[in-house]
Amino acid sequence: MQFSRDEVRDIALAIVATTFILIVTPIPSFGIKFIPGYIIGILFGFLLHELAHKGMANRLGAEAFFKIWPQGIAIGILFALVSTWKFLAPGAVVVFGHKFGRWKYRSDRAFTTPHGAALSSGEMGLISVAGPIVNIILAYLFSAIPGQIFQDIAYINAVLAVFNLIPIPPLDGSKVMLWNAVIWLFVIIIAAVPILSALLP
Repeated sequence: MQFSRDEVRDIALAIVATTFILIVTPIPSFGIKFIPGYIIGILFGFLLHELAHKGMANRLGAEAFFKIWPQGIAIGILFALVSTWKFLAPGAVVVFGHKFGRWKYRSDRAFTTPHGAALSSGEMGLISVAGPIVNIILAYLFSAIPGQIFQDIAYINAVLAVFNLIPIPPLDGSKVMLWNAVIWLFVIIIAAVPILSALLP
C-alpha cells in the first residue's frame, strides 16, 4: 500500500485543517495544554484511517485513496471562526476498482469507477466502514490508558469516527448506510460512546 504524491498532499492539508478547526476552540474547551493530544490523535487517526481503507480495498481487489473536500474544509473553518460548533469533513476516500477485476460483470453494481469497473454497495460499504472502525478501536484502546493525553487521543479518534460516519456524500457514512442502515447505526452509536463519556459529568 502506497500513498501517491497528490494523496500525501491532500492528507497533509486535511490534517492541518482539522487541527486548526479543533484548536481554535478545543473540544471540550479544556485549554491549550490539551492541544498535543489533539494533534497526536489527528495524525495517528488520519493515517491509520486511510490505511484501513486502502487495506480493505486492496483485499477486495480495488484501489482506494484520500481526496480533500474543499467545501468541507471551508465549512469547518467557518464554523470554527464564528461559533463553538465543529464540522470535521476535510475529505473522503475515493475507490477505484480494477478494470478487469471481479466487479466488471456484477449485476448488483452501485458504484461505477472511472476505470469502467463497478463495486456492489456491500463491497463499497466494507471499504468505507474500515476507516471509522480503526478510529473506534483507537478510541477505546487509548481511553483505557490513564493520563489526560491518552484520553484526548481517544476523544479525537471518536470524533473523527462519528464525523466520517455522517451519512452525507462524500463521507464514509453515506456509503455505509446505503449498504446496511443497521450496521451504520450500530457503528455510529459505538463511536459516540467515548464522546459522551468525555462530555458528560
